[in-house]
Amino acid sequence: MSLGSIEILTDAIVTPSAQYRPPQPKPDGGGVIPGVFGGGAYRENGAWFARGESVFNSHENRPPAQIDPAVAEETLSGRYLYLGLLQNAHFGHFVSENISRLWAADLLSELDGVIYFPLFPDQPVQASVTNVLQFLLPGLPLIRVDRPTRVERLFVPAAFRFPAGFVAGHDLMRDFAARRVDQARENRPKGPEKLFVSRAALAREGARFVLESEIDRNMRAHGYTVLHPEKFGPAEQLRHYADARKLVFSEGSALHLYALAARPEQEVFIIWRRKTVFPVFERQITSFGGPVPVGSNHVLETLFHRRFPGANARAQCLLDFEGLGRDLAACGFIEAEGWTSPCQASLKKELTALSDAFDVDAALAVLGG
Repeated sequence: MSLGSIEILTDAIVTPSAQYRPPQPKPDGGGVIPGVFGGGAYRENGAWFARGESVFNSHENRPPAQIDPAVAEETLSGRYLYLGLLQNAHFGHFVSENISRLWAADLLSELDGVIYFPLFPDQPVQASVTNVLQFLLPGLPLIRVDRPTRVERLFVPAAFRFPAGFVAGHDLMRDFAARRVDQARENRPKGPEKLFVSRAALAREGARFVLESEIDRNMRAHGYTVLHPEKFGPAEQLRHYADARKLVFSEGSALHLYALAARPEQEVFIIWRRKTVFPVFERQITSFGGPVPVGSNHVLETLFHRRFPGANARAQCLLDFEGLGRDLAACGFIEAEGWTSPCQASLKKELTALSDAFDVDAALAVLGG
C-alpha cells in the first residue's frame, strides 16, 4: 500500500453545492441533458482542486474555478478525510458512487473526521447511508459542510471509480472492503449457503415486482433463505453475502453493497426489474473479484407510478414468472421441478389493486385484458 494516491491540502476550503439541476431528456429523444451540481475542494488561494471532483452518473460537477478565499465562514482545525459529494437521499446512488475514496481511512492516522457536502442541502442524510458510513469508518465523525469551510489539513484520496462514477475494485479499495467484510464475519456463525435477496418487503412505491411475495415463496421452497436487506445493518448484510455460495438478487441497491463482499467461487443470478439490463452491476462485482452474474431479462411490462411517470425507482414491473423459473433452473440455481407461477387471475387481481396509483393498462393488455 502507498500514500502516493493521497494528496494533502493545507488550509483548504470545502464548499457545498450551491446549485442542483436534475437531468432532462433531450428534445429529440436521443439521451439526456446532464444534470448539474456544484461543490468541491479548493486550495488555500481559492483555486478549485480538480482531484476533489465528484462524479455522479448523468450529472456534471460544475463548481466555480476560482472563489474568494474570504467566503469561508467556518474553520476546522485538525486532519480530515475528503469524501466529496454525498447522495444523502438515495441509498443506491450513495453506496455505488460515494464510497470510492474511503479506502484511504486505513492508511491515515489521527484523523479528526470525514468531510462531505450533500447533494440535497435541504434534506437530512438517510439513516441507511449513515449506518454504512459508520460501519466502514468506525469512530470517525461525519462532518457535513453546509457553508464554505476552511480546513487545516484536508486529505484528498484518489477516487477509484468507473467513468460514470460507480466505485471500482482497485487493489486498495478491495483491500479496504476485505478488511470490513472480515470484521463483519468475525466470531459470527456461518450464514446460509443459498440466499435470495428480495425487494418484497419494500414500500409499495419502492420499485418492486408485481406479486414478488410469490418469488419469496418459491425460493424458500427451493432451499433459499430470503433476506430483506432493508431490515438489516451493513455488517449483517455483508456477512450473509460473503458466506453464501449461491445468491439470487432482485435487482437493486443490495447488489452494489454485495460487490464489496464478492468472491470468485460464488454464483450470482440477477432478477432484472427494468427492461434495460445495466452493465454496471457486472462491472462492479467482477472488479471486486466476484463472478460474472447470470440471468436473462423476464420483465413483461413496467407499471409507472402516476405521480412519477418514467421513474423506474418508483415503478413496479410484471414478470414472466414461468420464464424466470426456467432460467433459474437452466442456470443451476433451482431444481427443474417445483417452481410454481401465479395464475393470470391472481396477477390481474393484483394489478387491479395497484391501479389506484400505477398505470396498469399495458400490463393488463399483456395478460389479455
